[in-house]
Amino acid sequence: AHFGVWPDKISTIERGARRDDDFANAYRQWLNAA
Repeated sequence: AHFGVWPDKISTIERGARRDDDFANAYRQWLNAA
């Protein structure tokens, strides 16, 4: 359900413009589960 919003958030994180630890943790968990 969240995938639609992730590309923008991932792009923001990659630019270092925003640190969202909760999102980063969820993203790492998603990568590990993929």
